[in-house]
Amino acid sequence: TYQGLLRSGEPPSPRQTFLPLGGLDLIRPPVHPRLLDMASVRYLAAPRDPLLRLDPGVAALLDSVPSGAPIAGAGADPGLEVRVNRGALPRAYVVNGVRPVAGEAEASAAITASDFDPDREVVLEGAEAARPPSRNLVAASIETYEPERVVIRTNGSEDGVLVLTDTWAPGWTATVDGRDVPVHPANLLFRGVPVSAGAHVVEFV
Repeated sequence: TYQGLLRSGEPPSPRQTFLPLGGLDLIRPPVHPRLLDMASVRYLAAPRDPLLRLDPGVAALLDSVPSGAPIAGAGADPGLEVRVNRGALPRAYVVNGVRPVAGEAEASAAITASDFDPDREVVLEGAEAARPPSRNLVAASIETYEPERVVIRTNGSEDGVLVLTDTWAPGWTATVDGRDVPVHPANLLFRGVPVSAGAHVVEFV
Protein backbone atom coordinates (compact mmCIF):
# COMPACT_ATOMS: atom_id res chain seq x y z
CA THR A 1 0.00 0.00 0.00
CA TYR A 2 2.75 2.44 0.91
CA GLN A 3 4.60 1.42 -2.25
CA GLY A 4 1.56 2.40 -4.28
CA LEU A 5 1.47 5.78 -2.57
CA LEU A 6 5.18 6.34 -3.08
CA ARG A 7 4.90 5.48 -6.76
CA SER A 8 1.65 7.07 -7.87
CA GLY A 9 -0.11 8.67 -4.94
CA GLU A 10 -2.87 6.04 -5.19
CA PRO A 11 -3.10 2.97 -2.92
CA PRO A 12 -4.09 -0.43 -4.32
CA SER A 13 -7.42 -1.87 -3.32
CA PRO A 14 -8.36 -3.85 -1.31
CA ARG A 15 -5.89 -3.32 1.54
CA GLN A 16 -4.92 -7.01 1.54
CA THR A 17 -3.18 -6.56 -1.84
CA PHE A 18 -0.37 -4.45 -0.33
CA LEU A 19 3.17 -5.04 -1.58
CA PRO A 20 6.02 -5.66 0.88
CA LEU A 21 8.06 -2.67 1.99
CA GLY A 22 11.28 -4.58 1.39
CA GLY A 23 11.69 -3.16 -2.11
CA LEU A 24 10.36 0.31 -2.85
CA ASP A 25 10.17 0.61 -6.63
CA LEU A 26 10.04 4.35 -7.15
CA ILE A 27 8.99 4.76 -10.76
CA ARG A 28 6.61 7.66 -10.94
CA PRO A 29 6.01 10.80 -8.90
CA PRO A 30 4.43 11.97 -6.64
CA VAL A 31 6.72 10.71 -3.92
CA HIS A 32 5.83 11.04 -0.25
CA PRO A 33 9.16 10.53 1.59
CA ARG A 34 7.48 10.99 4.99
CA LEU A 35 5.89 7.58 4.43
CA LEU A 36 9.32 6.05 4.99
CA ASP A 37 9.43 7.69 8.41
CA MET A 38 5.97 6.34 9.29
CA ALA A 39 7.05 2.85 8.21
CA SER A 40 10.13 3.05 10.49
CA VAL A 41 12.46 2.66 7.50
CA ARG A 42 15.82 3.44 9.09
CA TYR A 43 18.17 2.57 6.22
CA LEU A 44 17.90 3.21 2.50
CA ALA A 45 20.10 1.47 -0.07
CA ALA A 46 20.56 3.56 -3.20
CA PRO A 47 22.47 2.90 -6.46
CA ARG A 48 25.69 4.83 -6.92
CA ASP A 49 25.34 4.86 -10.71
CA PRO A 50 24.12 8.40 -11.57
CA LEU A 51 22.17 7.05 -14.56
CA LEU A 52 19.98 5.07 -12.16
CA ARG A 53 19.22 8.25 -10.22
CA LEU A 54 17.65 10.09 -13.15
CA ASP A 55 14.17 8.80 -12.34
CA PRO A 56 12.25 11.63 -10.61
CA GLY A 57 10.91 9.27 -7.95
CA VAL A 58 14.37 8.00 -7.03
CA ALA A 59 15.80 11.52 -7.05
CA ALA A 60 13.03 12.87 -4.81
CA LEU A 61 13.46 10.06 -2.31
CA LEU A 62 17.25 10.41 -2.16
CA ASP A 63 16.93 14.15 -1.71
CA SER A 64 14.79 13.48 1.37
CA VAL A 65 17.47 11.27 2.98
CA PRO A 66 20.80 13.17 2.90
CA SER A 67 23.98 11.17 2.56
CA GLY A 68 26.24 11.08 5.59
CA ALA A 69 29.15 9.18 7.07
CA PRO A 70 29.61 5.62 5.73
CA ILE A 71 27.89 2.91 7.75
CA ALA A 72 30.19 0.24 9.17
CA GLY A 73 29.76 -3.06 7.34
CA ALA A 74 27.62 -1.52 4.60
CA GLY A 75 30.23 -1.48 1.85
CA ALA A 76 29.94 -5.07 0.65
CA ASP A 77 28.32 -3.98 -2.64
CA PRO A 78 30.31 -1.19 -4.32
CA GLY A 79 27.30 -0.35 -6.47
CA LEU A 80 25.13 0.61 -3.50
CA GLU A 81 25.18 3.51 -1.08
CA VAL A 82 23.45 3.04 2.27
CA ARG A 83 21.89 6.12 3.83
CA VAL A 84 20.49 6.58 7.34
CA ASN A 85 16.97 7.99 7.57
CA ARG A 86 17.25 9.92 10.81
CA GLY A 87 13.57 10.87 10.69
CA ALA A 88 12.37 7.26 10.97
CA LEU A 89 9.83 6.78 13.74
CA PRO A 90 10.33 4.07 16.40
CA ARG A 91 8.90 0.62 15.70
CA ALA A 92 6.49 1.16 18.61
CA TYR A 93 5.39 4.49 20.08
CA VAL A 94 2.46 6.33 21.65
CA VAL A 95 0.93 9.55 20.32
CA ASN A 96 -1.99 11.43 21.85
CA GLY A 97 -3.32 13.16 18.73
CA VAL A 98 -5.96 11.23 16.75
CA ARG A 99 -7.43 11.81 13.29
CA PRO A 100 -10.42 9.48 12.83
CA VAL A 101 -11.18 8.21 9.32
CA ALA A 102 -13.91 5.97 7.94
CA GLY A 103 -11.86 3.83 5.58
CA GLU A 104 -8.85 3.30 3.36
CA ALA A 105 -9.45 6.19 0.96
CA GLU A 106 -9.79 8.71 3.78
CA ALA A 107 -6.74 7.28 5.55
CA SER A 108 -4.64 7.54 2.40
CA ALA A 109 -5.59 11.20 1.95
CA ALA A 110 -5.02 11.98 5.63
CA ILE A 111 -1.48 10.56 5.93
CA THR A 112 -0.34 12.45 2.82
CA ALA A 113 -1.94 15.75 3.85
CA SER A 114 0.53 18.58 4.30
CA ASP A 115 -0.64 19.34 7.84
CA PHE A 116 -0.39 15.77 9.15
CA ASP A 117 2.43 15.29 11.67
CA PRO A 118 3.05 11.59 12.51
CA ASP A 119 5.37 12.63 15.35
CA ARG A 120 2.33 13.95 17.20
CA GLU A 121 -0.79 12.22 15.85
CA VAL A 122 -2.12 9.08 14.19
CA VAL A 123 -4.69 8.48 11.47
CA LEU A 124 -6.95 5.85 13.02
CA GLU A 125 -9.76 3.91 11.37
CA GLY A 126 -12.62 3.27 13.76
CA ALA A 127 -11.66 5.97 16.25
CA GLU A 128 -14.63 7.43 18.11
CA ALA A 129 -13.51 11.06 18.15
CA ALA A 130 -10.75 13.38 17.02
CA ARG A 131 -8.19 14.55 19.57
CA PRO A 132 -5.71 17.35 18.88
CA PRO A 133 -2.08 16.56 19.69
CA SER A 134 -0.49 18.21 22.72
CA ARG A 135 2.99 16.64 22.67
CA ASN A 136 5.40 14.62 20.57
CA LEU A 137 5.37 10.84 20.47
CA VAL A 138 6.76 8.72 23.31
CA ALA A 139 8.71 5.61 22.34
CA ALA A 140 7.41 2.30 23.70
CA SER A 141 9.49 -0.72 24.65
CA ILE A 142 9.17 -3.95 22.65
CA GLU A 143 9.71 -6.69 25.22
CA THR A 144 8.96 -9.74 23.03
CA TYR A 145 8.97 -9.94 19.25
CA GLU A 146 7.95 -13.22 17.64
CA PRO A 147 6.25 -13.99 14.30
CA GLU A 148 2.83 -14.40 15.96
CA ARG A 149 3.27 -12.59 19.29
CA VAL A 150 4.48 -9.12 20.19
CA VAL A 151 4.59 -7.73 23.74
CA ILE A 152 5.07 -3.99 24.28
CA ARG A 153 5.31 -1.86 27.44
CA THR A 154 3.99 1.68 27.47
CA ASN A 155 4.21 4.37 30.15
CA GLY A 156 2.68 7.71 29.27
CA SER A 157 1.44 10.73 31.16
CA GLU A 158 -1.65 11.07 28.95
CA ASP A 159 -4.13 8.87 27.11
CA GLY A 160 -2.99 8.00 23.61
CA VAL A 161 -2.69 5.38 20.89
CA LEU A 162 0.06 2.80 20.74
CA VAL A 163 1.26 2.44 17.15
CA LEU A 164 3.20 -0.65 16.10
CA THR A 165 4.65 -0.31 12.61
CA ASP A 166 3.91 -3.91 11.70
CA THR A 167 1.26 -4.58 9.08
CA TRP A 168 -2.37 -4.56 10.16
CA ALA A 169 -4.33 -7.67 9.20
CA PRO A 170 -7.81 -8.89 10.23
CA GLY A 171 -6.49 -11.86 12.24
CA TRP A 172 -4.52 -9.86 14.80
CA THR A 173 -5.97 -9.40 18.29
CA ALA A 174 -4.65 -7.46 21.28
CA THR A 175 -4.93 -7.14 25.03
CA VAL A 176 -3.98 -4.30 27.37
CA ASP A 177 -3.06 -5.65 30.80
CA GLY A 178 -4.91 -8.84 29.90
CA ARG A 179 -8.10 -7.06 28.74
CA ASP A 180 -9.25 -7.54 25.15
CA VAL A 181 -9.07 -4.39 23.02
CA PRO A 182 -9.65 -3.72 19.30
CA VAL A 183 -6.73 -3.41 16.89
CA HIS A 184 -7.32 -0.47 14.56
CA PRO A 185 -5.64 0.20 11.21
CA ALA A 186 -3.23 3.04 12.04
CA ASN A 187 -1.68 5.37 9.45
CA LEU A 188 -3.38 3.25 6.77
CA LEU A 189 -1.26 0.12 7.10
CA PHE A 190 -0.11 -0.42 10.67
CA ARG A 191 -1.60 -1.45 14.05
CA GLY A 192 -3.06 0.93 16.58
CA VAL A 193 -4.37 0.25 20.10
CA PRO A 194 -5.77 2.94 22.43
CA VAL A 195 -4.02 3.08 25.81
CA SER A 196 -4.72 5.19 28.88
CA ALA A 197 -2.15 7.13 30.86
CA GLY A 198 0.19 5.11 33.06
CA ALA A 199 2.13 1.88 32.67
CA HIS A 200 0.61 -0.90 30.56
CA VAL A 201 1.53 -4.17 28.88
CA VAL A 202 0.08 -4.59 25.37
CA GLU A 203 0.17 -7.99 23.72
CA PHE A 204 -0.55 -8.70 20.04
CA VAL A 205 -1.33 -12.28 19.02
